[in-house]
Amino acid sequence: LRVLFRRARGTTLKSTILKVSQLLMGWRAYFAADTRVEIYRKIDTHIKRHLRKAIWIAWKRPKTREAALIKRGLDQERAWKSSVNGRGAWWNAGALHMLHAFNNSYFRRLGLYSQELGCWRLSLETAGCRTARPKIYFTGGLWCGRGYLRGNSLPDNLLRSLIVKVRV
Repeated sequence: LRVLFRRARGTTLKSTILKVSQLLMGWRAYFAADTRVEIYRKIDTHIKRHLRKAIWIAWKRPKTREAALIKRGLDQERAWKSSVNGRGAWWNAGALHMLHAFNNSYFRRLGLYSQELGCWRLSLETAGCRTARPKIYFTGGLWCGRGYLRGNSLPDNLLRSLIVKVRV
């Protein structure tokens, strides 16, 4: 990740998020058996802070930072104080003004893969199945390694968003 974030300077945030998401999905696949949500929550928080730091560094000048924070919804005085606070990029990335300007849903909309949601997704996929194999969504029901399961407690639209879709 360190290499990705260093190379991110001079590129768009969306391309950086795409590269980071690919790496995170690979990690999630490799550590699929691990279901400790708190660890994945910390990883997600750390990665989002790195992305906020990259945004702060890209703005470079206090005037640019102030204008961008105002554009993201902060009031003028708070944006000015935040832009000239004299603190480093890492500190500002964890400060409330950046958390309010770039909340979690902002990164989710840009396509950042969430380790925490991946962990919940896997635990929902394996719930109710006697084998430890993940369930795969087909049109006929849920496959858990022994057969199709029917009568899920989750609504279909939520189930489709949580379970991996596979073409056969």
